Amino acid sequence: MAEVTQDAEVATLLDASNNNLNASVFRDFDWYSSLDQIALKQCLFENIKFRCDEILECHFTDCTFIQCHFDGHQIRDCQFDNCHFYSTEQETGSSFKFCDLTATQFHHCDLSMCNFSRANLYRAEIQHCQGQGMDLSHTTVDNIIGSSIVLQGAIINDCNLSYADLTGARIVDSEFNENRLTHAILNDASFENSSLQDCELHGIEASGVTLAGADLRGSNLHGLNVRDIDMTGVTINELQQTILLETIGIIVE
Repeated sequence: MAEVTQDAEVATLLDASNNNLNASVFRDFDWYSSLDQIALKQCLFENIKFRCDEILECHFTDCTFIQCHFDGHQIRDCQFDNCHFYSTEQETGSSFKFCDLTATQFHHCDLSMCNFSRANLYRAEIQHCQGQGMDLSHTTVDNIIGSSIVLQGAIINDCNLSYADLTGARIVDSEFNENRLTHAILNDASFENSSLQDCELHGIEASGVTLAGADLRGSNLHGLNVRDIDMTGVTINELQQTILLETIGIIVE
């Protein structure tokens, strides 16, 4: 197993491996080397601060990241499969603050306690992941073209987001289905025109949340105070209708 402890060794290792790295260990240094169309499998990254300009079209499989920092990076068109970003020993995650994650995919990953604050998730996919305690505050799903055109959307499905912080997040025109949001914080978040089907919303904080045009069919709505929420154009089923009416004191017989 190759172990790298300084950035000067990275380029040499990449050249020797023909851009396919298996079972390599990277530990305790600032990473400046280019990462473009690299395949990495069963690699360990520990205490790495990524300082390269961007990470493009890379595929990480079965990799482990311990206290790593991607803050402010462009991580575009990348794929993370079955990767672990949470350290059970330190009880900390990795940091993606202010990252541009356009079209990047996380599948079957452990993102618990990771910090995605103010990241851009346009066309990103986070599916079948563990995300307890994630910081998704003030994330967006926007792609601004010129001065007037804004494209939007992301896919976040079937994730455990218990105790996650989505304060001020703008996850609009997106798929956000089958997520567990028990005790999550959704204050001032917007899910306008998004699909939130079959979500668990027990014990959430949702002051000022916007759900206009959202599809909430199958979701547990007991955590919503409909008096304080814009629910214009929301789609629900008949059972949910009864629950929402009862929360504002209307008896349905």
